[in-house]
Amino acid sequence: MRLDRQSIEKWLRTEDEAGLQKLWRQADDFRSRNVGDAVHLRGLVEISNCCVRSCGYCGLNVSNLNVPRYPA
Repeated sequence: MRLDRQSIEKWLRTEDEAGLQKLWRQADDFRSRNVGDAVHLRGLVEISNCCVRSCGYCGLNVSNLNVPRYPA
């Protein structure tokens, strides 16, 4: 099922318990079909916080000027 932005926002804002159960069931079915039930954990070992990239997910990225840097 393809949803447009308005439909997605409606689902995410619903307080209808039956609707939420349906949403969670569909999300779990999608996860199960596409990812499976295995859990994969990943970790990061930081050797330095001196970065040259601007990854949007990382607080240590070069664009964050509020990070006191320590050398490698």
